[in-house]
Amino acid sequence: MYLIGSLWILYSVVETTCQRIIDTEPCDVPGRGRLRSLEVSPCSASPCQLSKGRNITLNFDYIFDQDSENVTISATIDVLGIQVPVPNLEPDLCLEALECPVRRNREYGGIISMPVSNMPVVSSIGELDNFRRKAS
Repeated sequence: MYLIGSLWILYSVVETTCQRIIDTEPCDVPGRGRLRSLEVSPCSASPCQLSKGRNITLNFDYIFDQDSENVTISATIDVLGIQVPVPNLEPDLCLEALECPVRRNREYGGIISMPVSNMPVVSSIGELDNFRRKAS
């Protein structure tokens, strides 16, 4: 297994036109990386109200707790009480959002852009994982 760290990002999804820094909640697990900031655009109020079918941009700053070759994100949305994977989300952040590899105790900024789902979303939860190959 390659898992090293996780962080939960919790924010409600709802429509507007500016950008907003979102409050986040770190996992209660020692030894994890740390999300320094998350900015959602377009968003001018909390919770963010997003127009379905339009693009959303997430700007984030994250401090990793381990050297890692790979960083992935998984996120779910609450659709009528059922958690389903966020459509159109590239899980490998090294492909577009981050410059990998990442180094321990350094802050990295990344940008994720994707269309807002046409599903009836109540809220969204994301988890950011950084990985490294363990010695055999």
